[in-house]
Amino acid sequence: MDRHFQGMIETAVDAILTLDDRGYIKYCNNAAGELFGYTRDELVGRDIEVFIPRGLSLLSGQAKINGSIVIKKDGSKLPIEITGSVYKVDNRSYYMAIVRNNTCRQELLRLRGMYGNESETFIRAKTEVEDLKKQKELILRQQEQIFELYVYSAHTLKNYLSTIITFFDLLKRRKNKPEKLHELLEEDYIDSLDFELKSMYELLVSVLKSTTVNNVEENDLNVCEYIKKNLLPLRMGKKSSYLKVQNDFPCDKEYYVRGIAVNLNTVLRNVFNNARDEVIMFYGPWDDNLYVEGNIAIDDTETAHIIINGYVKDNYVKISVSNLGRLVPDDRKEVIFEKGVTFKSTGTGYGLSDCRKIISEMGGKIWAEDFYNKGTTFCIQIPLANVIEGGDVDD
Repeated sequence: MDRHFQGMIETAVDAILTLDDRGYIKYCNNAAGELFGYTRDELVGRDIEVFIPRGLSLLSGQAKINGSIVIKKDGSKLPIEITGSVYKVDNRSYYMAIVRNNTCRQELLRLRGMYGNESETFIRAKTEVEDLKKQKELILRQQEQIFELYVYSAHTLKNYLSTIITFFDLLKRRKNKPEKLHELLEEDYIDSLDFELKSMYELLVSVLKSTTVNNVEENDLNVCEYIKKNLLPLRMGKKSSYLKVQNDFPCDKEYYVRGIAVNLNTVLRNVFNNARDEVIMFYGPWDDNLYVEGNIAIDDTETAHIIINGYVKDNYVKISVSNLGRLVPDDRKEVIFEKGVTFKSTGTGYGLSDCRKIISEMGGKIWAEDFYNKGTTFCIQIPLANVIEGGDVDD
């Protein structure tokens, strides 16, 4: 073979193969090895059909074969286009095959199907613009997710810190009253404070994990246990310490849902706090200067101000939180779950929207309905993960 001609073949971009009249590879260039994923020694002497199905059709004298594939060494497949020619040496036929990677051509044909018979340069420019748009949309979504994470974390921490601040306010007001201080320490407030601090820690760990590997661990969560823990701080504070709370959620069995602990805490805390605030606003307004501990108007009622109930049905756990507060108008029962919407002077408008997002991610739903024309019930429905017999019989 002429050295100049051989040099051209060796440096060619396309794969070039020489076959004998039985279809065995006699020669291949460097590009063939790269395309097929084999060394040249591994290719030479092998049957062409090992690498190109129906490759023997080249021996029939076809000048061009479209729609074929090459099977690479790693098992992957590439679309190819083959141009063939025949020549004779010493009265024996040999065949030259030029094999071209057809991936780019197929992509171009696909784009032409989308954009019509535009020029290749124009089509590529369009695709680059579309890629930039997609990158921009991705960046905007990431920014929105970061903002949502910030708001969610800030709102949840606010709830935890509010309970801790209230506890220390109780300590300050009772520090000169030993008998009152002793009562405070005997109550569940210490347990509540412990729960709040641990929940804050779990939240911060979750935030750190979500900003690094985006893989916060899910667990089976005992619904009854989380209801009780999040009810502890509900009556803490001088405006809410005389609220009557009735927990009728069935705890004869342990009902488990699948989720992230800090998220379930967030949902229950938001719903419980909203119920408390609705009762306080219904019986208010309050004047702190006229407040006297143990003499609050809402203490006169015998009916519980907040009632927690629930049941299990069709593999779902339903938790209902009812309050004897304000009625939510029908046209606002959906609006209150929208981001930034609040009907409280101190509200942020993110609590209930976070709750709906979390419950939706858990495969459930949350909604509001009237409570016998006396207030509002928030209903939470979550898929049941597990049931263990023999829970707490007494509350």
